[in-house]
Amino acid sequence: MNVVNLRDATTVIPRRMVIAAPAFTREGGAEVFAANMAEAWQRRGWDVQLLATQGPGDRWKELSGQFRCHDLSPLPLSLGKVRECAKILGETAPEVLLLNHAPLVHYALPLLDRTVKPVAILHANERAHYQVASIMRRRVWRWVAPSPAVADEARRVLGPRLQSRVRFVPHGVPEDVFVGRSERNGLAERTLVFAGAVMAHKGADLLPGILRGVRAAVPDVRLSIAGCGDLERSIAEELARYGLTDAVSWLGQLPPNRMPEAFRGAALLLLPTVGESFGQVIAEAMLCGTVPVVTRLQGVTDSIVDDGINGRLVEPRSIAAFTSAVVELLSSPAARQRMGEEAIIRARQRFTRDRMISDYERLFGEEDDRLGRTASTAGWLAEITGDILGNPGFRGARMRRWLQMLRCLTGMRDRRDAGAEPGRG
Repeated sequence: MNVVNLRDATTVIPRRMVIAAPAFTREGGAEVFAANMAEAWQRRGWDVQLLATQGPGDRWKELSGQFRCHDLSPLPLSLGKVRECAKILGETAPEVLLLNHAPLVHYALPLLDRTVKPVAILHANERAHYQVASIMRRRVWRWVAPSPAVADEARRVLGPRLQSRVRFVPHGVPEDVFVGRSERNGLAERTLVFAGAVMAHKGADLLPGILRGVRAAVPDVRLSIAGCGDLERSIAEELARYGLTDAVSWLGQLPPNRMPEAFRGAALLLLPTVGESFGQVIAEAMLCGTVPVVTRLQGVTDSIVDDGINGRLVEPRSIAAFTSAVVELLSSPAARQRMGEEAIIRARQRFTRDRMISDYERLFGEEDDRLGRTASTAGWLAEITGDILGNPGFRGARMRRWLQMLRCLTGMRDRRDAGAEPGRG
């Protein structure tokens, strides 16, 4: 905080941050992360404001009582909407602007004062996310990746001139919420928990086969599924064919404050995922003393789990390998408890929210190495054109995106563009 002495009074001026996201919802990695970050920075004494570009989302009313909020979603996509975004940020005058997959805000960056530090958070190891994060890339102050694999790919996409601005900061878990011990008694000793979207990229389709194999060796084992998704029906039908319907508890989409209960009620986290940028639920489970049995994803899950030390890493899409790892741990309570204790230690050292916030604060103190100044309207449009034509993230589609962008900014949209932000897709 900055302290200003005014005669006999001392006025404390908090540092200001704007957190931008398409919406603020209870589901969706970027959206949930943005809301959690807002609460964390407010606890650190920052003046935090929220900016929604497409939402506002099902948490907006709740968050509006806690933060000053700006909702751009009623405005149609046009030059006016981008300029209104820049106007809000100009009046707010934040020190830091956290960008959570919000392309419209990226296009407003040339109009902002140079004192604003735009920080783009990389939430997914997917082409679309790198495309959005690299919009107006010379105006972005830093990119933050939650895993080594995402950081490496971001450096490759951004190229030699900008790769030095990429930082690796693992996401953090609120340690005051996710707490637990490694001991498990009663039903929890024989319970597995799956947490996440019940979809193919999380490996949810493998759950019936894994459970069937495990119960052949450990007949009383149960599975809790915390999440929702488009595979729920097909998984339920497969479980019924195996006679395992009664062995599964469907918990649905749990709010964050109920997830620790789900983790503490299980001995192992079963996560046969094939697509992660970090693995938030792995860190959450570890803080609760629940041993993770997860897919080995180079530069992602292996940066969280040390195989055989604080969990198990399994080759992708292998029902047999997951079954073997789970049975081995359930058959050796001492080994499972030892790994649970190591999981808690590792998570407290590296994956707490306080540690993450401290890493970001150090990042905010780095020297500004950007070039350029606040652009005029003509310079802004020229910069947008140059950015799209020269953006390595738009390979193979540069001209189409350039024309789409000009239509959007000038209001000359057709029905195919309606409701889409520039840079989406």
